[in-house]
Amino acid sequence: MVEAITLREIVDSQGPIDLLKMNIEGAEFEAFNSVDLKTLKQVGMIACEVPPIW
Repeated sequence: MVEAITLREIVDSQGPIDLLKMNIEGAEFEAFNSVDLKTLKQVGMIACEVPPIW
């Protein structure tokens, strides 16, 4: 089993993030959809690969 934490938990413990690099195998949309705007404003840039939406 892989332990997961939320982006909110990372920001709360580490502070603002300059660059967030994500590789979560197609779950990027769900991940971003679950993050509140206050948390996203703590991230400077995001790098991730996203699959095409048909």
